[in-house]
Amino acid sequence: SGCTRASLSVTKGTRIGSYAMQVCRLVWSQAVRYHRVTGVTENPFKGMRITSKAVKGNRETTRPEYDLYRETARKLGYQSMATAAALSFELCQRVWDVFGFVDPDGRKKRGFVWSDYAAGESITFKQSKTGKPMKLPLYEIVDRKKVPLYPELEEELQRTPRTALLIVVEERSGLPYTTRRMSTVHRAICEEAGLPKEMTFTGFRHGGATELGDAGVEDIRAITGHEEAKTAQIY
Repeated sequence: SGCTRASLSVTKGTRIGSYAMQVCRLVWSQAVRYHRVTGVTENPFKGMRITSKAVKGNRETTRPEYDLYRETARKLGYQSMATAAALSFELCQRVWDVFGFVDPDGRKKRGFVWSDYAAGESITFKQSKTGKPMKLPLYEIVDRKKVPLYPELEEELQRTPRTALLIVVEERSGLPYTTRRMSTVHRAICEEAGLPKEMTFTGFRHGGATELGDAGVEDIRAITGHEEAKTAQIY
């Protein structure tokens, strides 16, 4: 891919060479996303023109790992964890916002609630760290037809029982997860699936943000909610 870019840059100019690589990166990214249909599991253009790197410890979860995790979570009876993973990966949201972890001082409202989700239309939430309200459309219009933007997320939401105000609650109690319980269940799912020990739940957010970058999205703050571009680039 590097040789192709260099060749195009010489024959067509730097701008055309870079643009061609961005298009290739986007196409292969979508092919990997729907690997079950395309058979494509690796993006050879991944990381091109991306100079920032995640700090040590921030390992991103890949889409195949994300898919296997959700499948295993459902098999073990933890639909809530499959849904939480989808909220984190697809919407690039922080762990404590996804699970609605209780704020020690009680000042911040956390968690996704059912009343803010309009199936097939939009999902609204507020990021507790920045206080920034977010409303993301769940579709776009292509050739006068509605095309879902986050089909995997909506599939998990459709499988999730509406038993509480929060979307993500633990099956055995019907209450929000504690950080310790979430960590225990997460590790059990990873072990059952044979996923890497270093795969943290935070990795879903990193994986989703990385996928956006690989698809050629220069500024991911509209989805991640970061206030500073340099912070978003870490992901």
